[in-house]
Amino acid sequence: MNANHLKKIHVYISILLFIGVQGVFMNFTLPGEAKCRVSRGAELLSTDAGEYFVGSGQCVLCHSTDSTGQTMVDADGNDVSMVNNWMGTMMANSARDPFWRAKVSHEVHVNPQLQEEIETTCTRCHAPQGHYEMSLTTGEAFTLAHLDTSGLAKDGVACMACHRMEEDALGLRFVGQMQYSEDDVAYGPFSDPWSGPMAGLTGISPTKGDHIRKSELCASCHSLFTETIDLDGNPTGNTFFEQSTYHEWLNSVYAENQTECQACHMPQVEGGAIAASQPDWLFEQQPFGRHDLLGGNEFMLRLMAGYTAEIDAAATPEQFLRTAERTRDQLQQASVEMTWEHDSTITDTAYFSVELQNLTGHKFPSGYPSRIAWIEFLVTTESGDTLMFSGARNADGDIHGRDSDWERHHNEIQSNEEVQIYEMVMSDVEGNPTTVLERALEPLKDNRIPPIGFTTNHSAYDTAIVAGFATSDGDFNKRAGQEGTGADIVHYHVGLNGYSGLLNVRARVLYQSLPVRWMDEMFSASTDEILAFKDMYFNTDNTPVEVQYIENWVYSSVVELEENELVLFPNPTIDGKLYIRNNTSSAIEHIAVFDASGRIHMDQYPEDQNIIQLPVEDGLYYVVLRTNIGNVTVKVLKVSL
Repeated sequence: MNANHLKKIHVYISILLFIGVQGVFMNFTLPGEAKCRVSRGAELLSTDAGEYFVGSGQCVLCHSTDSTGQTMVDADGNDVSMVNNWMGTMMANSARDPFWRAKVSHEVHVNPQLQEEIETTCTRCHAPQGHYEMSLTTGEAFTLAHLDTSGLAKDGVACMACHRMEEDALGLRFVGQMQYSEDDVAYGPFSDPWSGPMAGLTGISPTKGDHIRKSELCASCHSLFTETIDLDGNPTGNTFFEQSTYHEWLNSVYAENQTECQACHMPQVEGGAIAASQPDWLFEQQPFGRHDLLGGNEFMLRLMAGYTAEIDAAATPEQFLRTAERTRDQLQQASVEMTWEHDSTITDTAYFSVELQNLTGHKFPSGYPSRIAWIEFLVTTESGDTLMFSGARNADGDIHGRDSDWERHHNEIQSNEEVQIYEMVMSDVEGNPTTVLERALEPLKDNRIPPIGFTTNHSAYDTAIVAGFATSDGDFNKRAGQEGTGADIVHYHVGLNGYSGLLNVRARVLYQSLPVRWMDEMFSASTDEILAFKDMYFNTDNTPVEVQYIENWVYSSVVELEENELVLFPNPTIDGKLYIRNNTSSAIEHIAVFDASGRIHMDQYPEDQNIIQLPVEDGLYYVVLRTNIGNVTVKVLKVSL
């Protein structure tokens, strides 16, 4: 008898002993009709088993924390176990999410004749195991009434919801249209997985499937469209993409470089890890992705941490809060980068530019259309007097200056009543803003910052369009007319009111997943689910996440050169062409051209140090020439014959 035979005998004996021990102490049952729960202190996970799926309680036995610290740990010994990291995520709680339940009930309240269709569509992604267990075995529609009696459904996006998904047609199926294997397999990234323990315990064999690490796996639920209904509840024949995260990724440099969704949302554990603890001596260390599954919904994670009993959560408050903290870290470190410059000070106005660079592989913010980000820009004098405060929050939690219907995209901001908000605003068939997904026809506005490489001529653009004033903004995802920067620049004009001296400039990027204004339409309806969530919502701190913060002091005056040191001619000019005579010893570093209203027409490093071309419109312009030894501002008149 060789060593391989001895090893197999050892494994099978271990399996039999393991099943026996677990059966005695944990009431474990093999797949079939049994419906029980596994209790691990405060953690309750379903062990329901059907023809296609098993609950995550059947996975916790081998893929949860290893008390010996030998498996599912990183090189520093930190716990990276799949089930424990997953339990406190939005994915694990997608079917328990009280906002989702409230929103489904709101959609049904608006269009009650579509209740079965709405609930069946929504449970595809939020309760996929329960939905598809019924769909594949009986063909029946799966509603929220079914969800409440199904442990498989309550498991949310659980282990087998992803690991049983077939590779065929991935990236071509959306709105939760998943294809699951007819075989009892769980696809994973490991080479030559040993199936003995898992098959013996659950009846499911681990099988290598490279597609488990590809973005296409995420496409089914992260590109969603709805069938547009008019205000009388009649289908219009139109469709609306209410979420298009996968298509945003397709239209980016990340897809070109094959940087998959999992690279950020399931990052690899450095050095790999052993993926199972039973028996821990059997397996070898292999590449291993953390099951953190982080998104941007820190608020809902904190809300659910405070209401674990009310939502029947399997996760503990500590698990929710740990995921919330990781979510905040990701928002602050890997979502967007902010920089700003003091461009110039001209005629009692200080000009600043704030640039946001998207660091993600999709729009920022992406996902569900309630999510917003905005720039808070505060300029004060040395003594603390406020000269501009754009994006401040009101006492009711809304944003000051935000228009009553919706705030348009801005390239320039000149007062406190204007604010740059990055969001999608949906419109109904009459062109009015709506938050009812079934009524959405088209976006009135979508200025969420695209990822690097995003272009309007990409085949996926029609599902992830830019809409509203951002389409005509010359530096929204553009530089010198070229698309794909993945950035936006906002120009702030701050009136100084005669002040000259130090300015304190503070800029913040703030983010909210469920802003108060987006809730208004839903909260105007009364269903049990809405009333329950409303109470949770207003009793949970909804302070926006501070994604980026920069503070600095600048001097509002500039060293001015004499006009004869930098000369512009002819002035007036007929064709708009100005010639530069530089009588200084320094090269010109920057040229800015403003019209009489303060609008910027040129803001760049001059490729040609001798010529400036003014806009075609006649009028008065201010030309600012900047060198390292000083600046000169020249008034220039353009006239036609």
